[in-house]
Amino acid sequence: MDICAVVMAAGNGTRMKSKHSKVVHQVAGKPIIQWVADALCEAGCNEQVYIVGDMQEEIRDILGESVAYVFQEKRLGTGHAVMQAAPFLEGRDGYTIVLPGDSPMVSAATITAAVECISESDYAAVIITATAEDPTGYGRIIRDGEGNVLRIVEHKDASDEERKVREINSSMYVFKTPLLLSALGRLSAGNAQHEYYLTDTIGILIGDGHKVGAVVCDFDDTR
Repeated sequence: MDICAVVMAAGNGTRMKSKHSKVVHQVAGKPIIQWVADALCEAGCNEQVYIVGDMQEEIRDILGESVAYVFQEKRLGTGHAVMQAAPFLEGRDGYTIVLPGDSPMVSAATITAAVECISESDYAAVIITATAEDPTGYGRIIRDGEGNVLRIVEHKDASDEERKVREINSSMYVFKTPLLLSALGRLSAGNAQHEYYLTDTIGILIGDGHKVGAVVCDFDDTR
C-alpha cells in the first residue's frame, strides 16, 4: 500500500512569543515535530514530506535527511501549504495522510484507524474527528443519516442547530492521493482572508459525487 504523509510545519512561534519554530519546542522531553514523525513511522508511514518555512533549519536539525522538505515561501493557508507537496505526491496511487506539525498527541493508533477506514471503504477522504465537551471555536462535522460527512462548518458560519454538534474537525485527514491532487488544483482563495483552505477540498470531493468518512478519536489526540 502506497502511503505517504504531508506535515504542515511552516508556522513560526509568534503566538508562543518565541523566536523558534513552534514545532521544535519540547513536550514531555521530545520536540513536538518528533512526536508527529514518530507516530507516522509507528503507523507504517515512512515517506514523509514536511512543509517548512523560514525556520526550516531547526526542523531539519531534529528530523535529519530521512524525510523530505518543501519550503513554503508565502503563508497562504492550509490548502496552499499542502499544494507545495504536489510534486512529491504526483504519480502516487495510494493514500496521503495530512497532519499539522503542532499535534504532538496524535497517536499511531489514530492514524492507523483512519488509513484502515479509507482502505476498507469507498471514501475519497477520511477526516479524523473528536467529540469535544465544549466545541466552541472548532469546525463542526455535519453527517448524513448513514454517517457520511456532508460538510465541515466553521463555528462562525454555523447555525444555532449546527453549533450544538459536538463532533469537531481535528485538521487531520487521509485522502486518496489522486483525488487530493485533483481537489487541490481547484482550490480558490476567493474569501475574506485570500487564503486557500484545505477544508475546501472536502466540499470539492463531495461535490464531485465522492463519499467522505470520519473516524472519531480521543479528544486528547487532537492536541
